[in-house]
Amino acid sequence: MIRIFAIIPALLSAGALVISFLCLFAGNKPGFMEDFNLFNLNTSRIGSTLAENALNGENSILPSSITNILNELPEDVRNSIESIASTAADSFAQDLGLDDFYSAHMLNYCAGDYLPNAIPNATVSEDDIYKNVTVCSSPRSSYWFDPRDALQDSLDRANVTTITVDQLLEQLNFPNEIITALDALRIAYRAMFTLYVVTICLCFIMFVISAIYIFTHGSRITACVVIIISLLTFVASGAASGVATAVNVIGANAINQYGDQVGIEADMGRKFLALTWAGTAAVFIGLLYWFVDCCCGRSRKSTRYDTYEK
Repeated sequence: MIRIFAIIPALLSAGALVISFLCLFAGNKPGFMEDFNLFNLNTSRIGSTLAENALNGENSILPSSITNILNELPEDVRNSIESIASTAADSFAQDLGLDDFYSAHMLNYCAGDYLPNAIPNATVSEDDIYKNVTVCSSPRSSYWFDPRDALQDSLDRANVTTITVDQLLEQLNFPNEIITALDALRIAYRAMFTLYVVTICLCFIMFVISAIYIFTHGSRITACVVIIISLLTFVASGAASGVATAVNVIGANAINQYGDQVGIEADMGRKFLALTWAGTAAVFIGLLYWFVDCCCGRSRKSTRYDTYEK
């Protein structure tokens, strides 16, 4: 006898399984679910600080050709530091080999440019700007987002040997608070990875059990086991989503709180959060279905059995 009731939790388990896989592997290669990042580091304006330092004669790491051009600007232009920095930011970042953005994912990061321009202007609105992913780091289970590694990779790809990432950050007066906050997320990253793997395994087990349940008549003990596994799946999924939310919020807030002075900002990965919590919601609904089946379903069967005995 086919148990139609069990089809619904089976589909929910399958849906949660797919969602958990997508959360884990989003952004593992260029073009694959790039918008579903944990948070996005916008460095397209990082050159503004370099421009200001160069105009003030305080910068020793920029190419001499760029410094000489800036020093030859008219006096009235040199007095407009903010205006000059605004127009020169992109060229500084490009000359240093830096990308416009670095998006943090579960297993790696991706980087690229904002097209057609990094900053809106009279001809390009903010809605017209899109992300062009040019490179993604190799996925690894022990990954955690370190902006120093990402920036150094950009310098290496551009064959920039005159400076190191430590020199760059020192010249920018890069806030140590950002590095400290992101370093603190290392353990959270590893816990998050482990929880998603556990969630995937439990969702698969739940899907198999639910599929078997459709065509079999389970006992009360079997139903209790199913509820326990379903509860564990919900706890693992909820914990994974909770840690992901903490990484998302803490990482983005730390960058935005201290990054303005060096021309960087971060966007929270709202699409990722919506996706991961949707998976948790699917697991929770499946858990409710099993509770209803175990309690109400068994009660109806007991009533029918008592009626038959009379």
